[in-house]
Amino acid sequence: MLPGTLSVLLIVVGLVVLFPATVHFVPPGHAGVRWKRFLGGTELENDHREGVVFTAPWDTFTIYDVRIQLSQVQLDVLMQDGLPLGVTLSIRYHLNRTGLGYLQRYVGRDYFEKLVEPHTAAEARNLLALYGADNVYSANRKRLQTVLEELVSAAIRKDLQNVQAPKEDVVKIDEILLLSIKLPDSIATAIETKSAERQKVERLEYSIQAEDQERRRKIVEANGIRSYQEIIKSSLTNEFLKWKGIEATVALAQSPSAKTIIMGASGGSLPFVLGLGDDVAQGGKTVPMKPASPSGLSR
Repeated sequence: MLPGTLSVLLIVVGLVVLFPATVHFVPPGHAGVRWKRFLGGTELENDHREGVVFTAPWDTFTIYDVRIQLSQVQLDVLMQDGLPLGVTLSIRYHLNRTGLGYLQRYVGRDYFEKLVEPHTAAEARNLLALYGADNVYSANRKRLQTVLEELVSAAIRKDLQNVQAPKEDVVKIDEILLLSIKLPDSIATAIETKSAERQKVERLEYSIQAEDQERRRKIVEANGIRSYQEIIKSSLTNEFLKWKGIEATVALAQSPSAKTIIMGASGGSLPFVLGLGDDVAQGGKTVPMKPASPSGLSR
C-alpha cells in the first residue's frame, strides 16, 4: 500500500472515530453545556443553542431539554388529625438556558430526582399537614396549589443560590396541580354524607323561599282582584247593564245565523232571541225547544 493512500486511510478512520466526540447536534428546544478537560471545566456562562457545536475530542458536551416538562409525583401524607392521605401531584416546569452551567456542575441531568421531586414532596407534606382531612377534602384547591408552587420554587432557588447560581431561577416551576386526593374510605364516606345533607338543607331552604314568594304573589294577586271588583261594583248600574244587553242584542242580530228577536214588554227587560228552528238562544247558549203540547195551547 502506498504511503499516501495509508495516510488518507488513517485520516478517514480518525475522522470517523472522532466525529461523535467533536461534532454535536443540538436539536430544537434544547441547549448544551461543555466541560473542558484542560481549560477550567464546566462553562458556567456559555450555553450552546440549537444547531451544530464543535468541541475538542477530550471535552464533554451535555445536552439539556429546555422545553416545558410535565411529571407526576405520588405521596402519602399524614394530616393534622393523624389520618393518612394519598395525593397525586402534577408538576409542570422548564429550565432556564442561562443557568445550565450551574445546573450541570452542581446537580446534573437528573435534577428532577435530586431537586424538584424531593422539594415538592417535602413542601406538600408540610403544607397538607396543617389541615384536617375534612378541610383538605373541601378546601380551596386553587389556593393550595398556588401556595405549594411558591414554596417549592423558593426551596429550589435557595439550594441553587447556595452554589452561586444566577439570581434568575434555573429550574422554573410553572404550575403544580393536585390531580387527586384520596382519603380513607370511611372518612370519605362520612364527608360525602355530610356534604349531601348540607345540600339537602340548602335545597329545603330554597323551597321555603320559593313558597314564601309564591304566597306573596298570591296575596298581591288577590288584592288586585278585590280592588278590581270594588271598582267594577260601583259602576254596575241598571243603565249600564241595559246598555250591555243592547250591545249583545245588536251583535246577535248582525250575526249570519237566522234568529228571531222578541223585545221585552217592560222598559227594564232585555230582548229574547230565538232561532228559526227549534233552538232558543238563552244567555249565549243554544237550548233545544220542546214543542208545545195541546193541553198547553188550550190554556
